[in-house]
Amino acid sequence: MGVLRDHPELALFFCLAAGYLVGKLRVGPITLGGICGTLIVSLLIGTRHVSVDDDVKTVFFALFIFSLGYLAGPQFFANLNRKSLRFFTLCLIELVCVLGIAFGLAKAFDLDVGTASGILAGAATESAVVGTATEAIGKLSDLTSEQITQYQGHVATAYTVCYLFGLITIVLFTSQIMPMLLRINLADASRELWEKMRGGQAGLESDEREALPGMVGRTYLVTLADGRTVGDLQSAMGGRITVEGVKRGSKLLKIEKPLLIGAIAGQQCSTPAITSITQVAQSSVPLLGYTITYTLSNFLLPLTGPILVGVLGA
Repeated sequence: MGVLRDHPELALFFCLAAGYLVGKLRVGPITLGGICGTLIVSLLIGTRHVSVDDDVKTVFFALFIFSLGYLAGPQFFANLNRKSLRFFTLCLIELVCVLGIAFGLAKAFDLDVGTASGILAGAATESAVVGTATEAIGKLSDLTSEQITQYQGHVATAYTVCYLFGLITIVLFTSQIMPMLLRINLADASRELWEKMRGGQAGLESDEREALPGMVGRTYLVTLADGRTVGDLQSAMGGRITVEGVKRGSKLLKIEKPLLIGAIAGQQCSTPAITSITQVAQSSVPLLGYTITYTLSNFLLPLTGPILVGVLGA
């Protein structure tokens, strides 16, 4: 450790290399990822009193926020349309929930602003909140320099613990539990949606040919099904029909289940979750829902850190 203390630049690159190595370790469908792995290694190295200059921290944090905005910004504004509003609702629900839970825990257990901010970042599995919250804590005027340093350390500690639980929960919920709640086989539903989006084409490989001619299907508008559920209607027809959408008044109620599962992973900004989902689905179709909420949440979630710090530090 003496070498790392004398040469902080070696500590920086050691944490990056070792962190990404730890992040590649897989336990079932769960991988920590490079960001969480680097954070864990950095915490362990930090316990050995290896420090890096504050200017280095500031520069790298600025680069991180720039990269995040550079990646998510164009996609965020490109996805602002009427069709994306249903996914935007998921992001707003998460913002309200994580802020409310973090604030409630802070008041109920008398937690300091650093610990509460770390819980918020970990629950949302959003590493950018760590940076924005740490920066906001450093600007609180009623804290001493020692308190600021202590609370900023609490952010990283609470984030690491909560991130592990948040990561495991979102991976298992989206890839295993949610398909059961929706009563679908994710792989079959993703394949059906993919074929539907291709206009009914099954997407043959270059060396494959159709064995049978195309089948003719008919689409009907059902107007005499008031009071009946979709399941009842399908059962009455012997399972030979598929309900594509439900219209209530002038509003069409329709959201594809694989897209919904992907969107929930995206609102948590959880790359390990969408990786597990696509493996279970054996398809990249859930990514279509993931990308929309991922960009929205990456744009909105970092704002929650300063908001929570401002409310608790007031």
